[in-house]
This record gives sequence, C-alpha cells and structure tokens, in this order.
Amino acid sequence: MIKTSIETSIKINFHQHPLAETSRTVDFDRLHCGSENYCSEYALTDEEETDKDFGWYHYFGHLKSLVSQILIEASISCRILTDILKKYSNDSDNKELNVEKWLREAVDKTSIGEVSRGSVTLSLRESFNKLIHATEISLCYDQQINTEDHLYKFWTGSVELEGHHNGEDWSISIEIMNWTRAVQRFLAIVEKQVDMYHLYKYDS
Repeated sequence: MIKTSIETSIKINFHQHPLAETSRTVDFDRLHCGSENYCSEYALTDEEETDKDFGWYHYFGHLKSLVSQILIEASISCRILTDILKKYSNDSDNKELNVEKWLREAVDKTSIGEVSRGSVTLSLRESFNKLIHATEISLCYDQQINTEDHLYKFWTGSVELEGHHNGEDWSISIEIMNWTRAVQRFLAIVEKQVDMYHLYKYDS
C-alpha cells in the first residue's frame, strides 16, 4: 500500500454512470501530495541501488500502475457517459441538454494540460480519448533535497501521454489535479441538469 500523509482527498463518484457496477472513487490528492512526503522521507531516487526491498523502482512501478489504471477506467466511464448523454439529448424532449457546453463549462479557464506534438485540441472530452488510446504513459518527476541533505525525486502530479492517430504522432501532458476537478464539475452539472432515472430507464 502506498503510504500517504494527506487526509483530505478529491473523490469522483461514478455511481450515477449507467454502466458502472460499483461506486468508483478517485483519490488523486493522496497519491499526488503523499508522493513528495514519502519520497523525501525515504530519499527515493532512480540513482539508488536496485536491490532495495522497497525503493524507487518498487514504489514508482506500483504508483504508475495505479495512476494509469484509475485514469483509464475513469476516462472510459466518462466517455461512455458523454456518448449516452448526447444520444439522450437528441430526443425531441431533451433539446435543451447541451453536453458540449457542459464539458466546456467544467474546464472553464482551468488548464487541464498541454499539447507538445500533433494537431490536438485538448478539450475535456478529447482528454478522455487520449487517455484511453495512449500507447505510452509516463509520470512526471521533480527533485529536491530533504532535511538530511539527501536528494529525492517525487511525482509532480502530471502525466505525459503519447500515441498515434490518423497517421500522426501526438504527445500531451495532463495536470491530474486540474483534470480531476474538471471531471467533478462536469458530473455535478450532469447530476443537476439530467433526469438520471429517466435516462437509466429508457436508455437502450
């Protein structure tokens, strides 16, 4: 279990998603904020010996696997939800439901990431697509000196994604905290604007 020291957390609940089997929470505050505390305490760095029982490679191997799994599962759920909502909004009785507008409002002026290669417009919906279809995901690191003058590296809370689409390579970075909050805002708008009971009952 990855040790953390932050008690507050950001949680994204997917219990309203029509295809979700259980309530899903994303606890990125603990993973992100706890990373620096843990790495500082144990002075973790990729320059250390590889035969430690619980060193850099063990910690970041588990961290990358966990972050990747959460991001992909959340993106799949959100992408399916947006597709269902778009279909639902095409009904003559639901023309006032503007899913694209809600996605834009959820991001507002927040930067969820940057594009470093490729013709990508990084909207919230497109971030779901990129997270699902990326062929490579990397955690971004920074380094500091701890109170005992030992160098350590830690996860900054950003991830870099690479992939290939329509004959073009692309590369983007995602700021996980901002992305998570944008997803939270989107789900809050959906909960307020959509008759979820009607959606679940009549969606097919």
